[in-house]
Amino acid sequence: MKPRVMSLVLFTCMVGLLIAPFQVDFKSSVISLLAVAIGSGAAGVLNMWYESDLDALMSRTCLRPIPTGKIKKKPGTIFWNSFIICFNNNALLFS
Repeated sequence: MKPRVMSLVLFTCMVGLLIAPFQVDFKSSVISLLAVAIGSGAAGVLNMWYESDLDALMSRTCLRPIPTGKIKKKPGTIFWNSFIICFNNNALLFS
């Protein structure tokens, strides 16, 4: 996945929780950060799966797992779908 992008998204979520106009309890903060991490992870996996043919052509992205053949496209799809299912379950459970 993309650790720099994920860390920026998590940092932004954390800042939002800190400057919220009301007090956010610890449990809600942890659940929110986990949900955002799962969602951004799913988005990163979807991006790498969708653009794997272009990633193979670019020198910057040619060493990613799908273009190099370390992971086939089918397991990448399963991995992405499992993230989406977990994210949706968390959203429904804690909404």
